Amino acid sequence: MANRISLIRDNTDVSKLRYIGTKLNPADKASRGVSASTLVKCKEWIQGPKFLWRTEEKWPQTPWSPSHSLRMTQR
Repeated sequence: MANRISLIRDNTDVSKLRYIGTKLNPADKASRGVSASTLVKCKEWIQGPKFLWRTEEKWPQTPWSPSHSLRMTQR
C-alpha cells in the first residue's frame, strides 16, 4: 500500500487537486457505513457526482490544501 501511495504522490500535480465536501462526495457514503446493497442502488455511487458530468469550470472550486488532510486525521 505504501508503494502505491508513493507512486500517486510522486505523479500527482497537487495544484490540480480539489477538496470535495462530504455532501458532494459519494465515497463518503461507504466510509459512513452505508451498506453495499444500498450503494449499488445509488445512482451517484455508480455514475459519480453530477458535477463530474459537467465541464470542469462548473465543478466545485474549493482547492485542496494540506489542512483538509490534517482535519480528517484529527477527527
